[in-house]
Amino acid sequence: MVNFPFFRHNPQGFTEYIEMPNPDRGFEVEAFNILLLYGMSAIQAKAVLAHELMHVWLADNGIIDIDDALCEGSCDYASYMFLKDVGSAQSNYIIRIMREDLDPVYGRGFRDVERYVGTNGVAAWLHMLHEEARRAPSSYAIQSD
Repeated sequence: MVNFPFFRHNPQGFTEYIEMPNPDRGFEVEAFNILLLYGMSAIQAKAVLAHELMHVWLADNGIIDIDDALCEGSCDYASYMFLKDVGSAQSNYIIRIMREDLDPVYGRGFRDVERYVGTNGVAAWLHMLHEEARRAPSSYAIQSD
């Protein structure tokens, strides 16, 4: 496996959200801002946007305090679903980079989520994310490589 710091670990997108107190959930996400790096190809920008929108989905569903590898792996899996549908040489190259990434958060997290979804399906993955949000962050339940 290869580490690709040029593509994977230079920030290409960022999601921020504003939390407001909520008596039932402890907080409620009030607003989101997604920032994307200028100059990416359309496919790369859409893949980064899919990643960032998964962060939005997690926050909007109150799934904040989960293991970093599960969080980033899930967000990368959202990118992967987009890239897989595109099916171009560029999207396949980005998928290969994601699968070969040595980073313990992004690379391992993506491979763990990809394996989990391959075995259990997308609905089970989304349900598991809700369940993980109820656990302590250190109890990451997906089996790692």
